Amino acid sequence: MIIIISGCSGVFDGNDGSKAVSYEETVAKTDVWLTEDIIRGSNTSLDNVTSKLNLPLLSPENAVISWSADKDGIIDTATGTVVQSLVDEDVILKAEILLDKYKKEKTFKVKVKYSQGKRDQEIVDKDYIWLDFNKIKGINTKESEITS
Repeated sequence: MIIIISGCSGVFDGNDGSKAVSYEETVAKTDVWLTEDIIRGSNTSLDNVTSKLNLPLLSPENAVISWSADKDGIIDTATGTVVQSLVDEDVILKAEILLDKYKKEKTFKVKVKYSQGKRDQEIVDKDYIWLDFNKIKGINTKESEITS
């Protein structure tokens, strides 16, 4: 258990209630704690993201974490939900760790992999538009009167 006491310069570590850890140390501990293994969720790595990420808003030391991404619409930084597109998307995910006046930023390189299902549908849609009577008519002159 961690207790934050207003007006003090640190956080009690909760083990024996007597040791105060400075806010700066707490932010540093959070930086060490916040790793790829924490945020990747059920994905095998941040280089192969196909499902929701785990983006904690509070560390075990009670430091606040806020998230942002360099590209809109690919990773919802409020929920961790990823949106797969027709191509792989490289995203820089930034965590800002904050406690009192102490702040640290940490970045993660994330590759959101393309969705094969979306890619297949795009191919079908383009072929549907391309394939018209003029491409397949042969000697026929009317769509309604096919003879060969």
